[in-house]
This record gives sequence, C-alpha cells and structure tokens, in this order.
Amino acid sequence: MALRVIAVGAAAQVGGLGLDTWLHARDPDLAAREGPLTLANPGHVLVLAGLALVLAGTVVGLGLGRRSRPALLGITAVASVLALTAVAATSGGHDHGDGGVGVARPAHQADHADHGTFGPVTEEPLTVEEHRVLASQWAAAAAAAAPLATIADAEAAGYRQASAQAPGIGTHWIRWDLVDAPFDPEAPSMLLYDQSSRGAGRLAGFSYWVRSAVPPDGFAGPNDHWHQHHGLCFVDRWLDREDVPSPDGCAGEWLQGGDLWMLHAWVVPGMENRWGRFAPRHPGLCPPPTGVPDVLSCSPLRN
Repeated sequence: MALRVIAVGAAAQVGGLGLDTWLHARDPDLAAREGPLTLANPGHVLVLAGLALVLAGTVVGLGLGRRSRPALLGITAVASVLALTAVAATSGGHDHGDGGVGVARPAHQADHADHGTFGPVTEEPLTVEEHRVLASQWAAAAAAAAPLATIADAEAAGYRQASAQAPGIGTHWIRWDLVDAPFDPEAPSMLLYDQSSRGAGRLAGFSYWVRSAVPPDGFAGPNDHWHQHHGLCFVDRWLDREDVPSPDGCAGEWLQGGDLWMLHAWVVPGMENRWGRFAPRHPGLCPPPTGVPDVLSCSPLRN
C-alpha cells in the first residue's frame, strides 16, 4: 500500500514537472513573474501534491516494519530533492521588488519576438529606486517629444521615413546616426507617427533602436522588453522586407539584425498607451475593426 502511494506521488511530480516545462515554453516571461514555488502555476501544485503523497506513503510505510524504512526514506529524499530542484531550475526565483528573497532579476530582458503582441502587457512591480529613476527618464523623454509633434518637425530634426503605416504602430522615422549611439531617453533613433487619415501625421511614440551585442541598459526596471528584427532589407533607406535570409536576396542594404535591439515607448503626452508603457502596439493606432483588410487590421483587437 505504502509503495503504491509513493508511486502515485512520484508520477504526480513527474507530471507536474512536465506541465511546468510546457507552461514555461509557451510563456518565456513566466519565470520572471513567479517564484520557485507558485500555487498559481498548476505544474507547481501537482509537484507539491505528489510530494505530499510520497511523504504520506513514507509515513505509512514506516509503520509496516523496520526493513522497509531505509528504502522508503531513500526514495522520499531523492524524490523530494529532484522535484524541488527541477521546479526551481525551471521557474527561477526572481526578486519582484517587494523585499522578498530570490535570485536577482536581470535589469532588462530580451524578447526576440517582433511586434506580434496585441493587447495589454503586464508590468512587474518596481523598487522605490526604480520608480524614481524611471519617472525622471520618462519625464525627459516626454519633454523631448514636444518639439517633434509633426512630420515637419521630424524632417527638420534629421529623421527620414523608413516604413509604411503598420497597425498599432504607425510609421517609423529613423535617424541613422543615432542607431550607433548609446541609449538616451531624450534621443530616440526612431519616431513613430500616426499617418492614417485619423492621425494626420501626429507623433505617437518613440522607438529606440540601438546597436549592441546585448540588450541595452535602457529604462529603469524590468519592463522594457527589447526585441529584435532579423534579415532587414532597406532600399534607399526604406524598409523593403524583413526576414531576408542573406544579402543575396536584398537589392539594397541588408542588416542581419543580431546586434540591433528595438523598444517602443509610448511617452508622448496625450498618446498614453493603456496597453502599457512599453507595449509593442498601441490601440489608438489600430484602424476600426470593420471594413479593413486583415493585413491592415489589429487582430485580435482587444480594448
């Protein structure tokens, strides 16, 4: 009986570890939002339930006879250590700024995806110092946005349009000399303008594009998730295509993109993004959900 309970518990732990691994594969940022053992994660719950069964089986087994005790204790110890170690390794303890004990979080995390995220983006809590620094950086960026309100302002400041209007993003205007400069909240290498019929060319946000071997040390806190675009083909400084595998497929300038990091920041006063300060897309730049071809729509559109 005791061995059966222990076997069921061990199976539950294996199943929990498998579920936890699958959840982390679906959501790469999950580790940054949870501790080593989080009851909101069903994989962790299954591991803990399995551990409880193993311990219960051991307790029952200890009353059956002295001969079984060493084996039962050994099985319990090994199962417990392996389960807890595997969960902690998969999840990774992170300090969420609340004074809890955990592994120090990276200041800035990399996201190798593109602009495909639609809808609100959850932000992690900030420490008091991160709040202070971010507020200062954000205020400086917002002030820098004021003299860039129109496309004419962008052209006068040396920016040139490099892409067509994209749903939830707008158009990208680039100052190429700033791409190689260090991150500066007041000097983005890209500006995002709403050039739809509704936007009439108003500044919507900043897009920082920085050349670096690693994600730049950008805004304070863990919420500025930098992303990359690969295989970019620019023809006359206009983005013709991306995901071009080699220079042979580009009629202009080809950028592999492995050393280029991008971040959208919706810093423009009056254009605050309810989906998040660093959300990939802005619902105010999405066209009406009806009467628009799929390729031009924000889908799924979440308000």
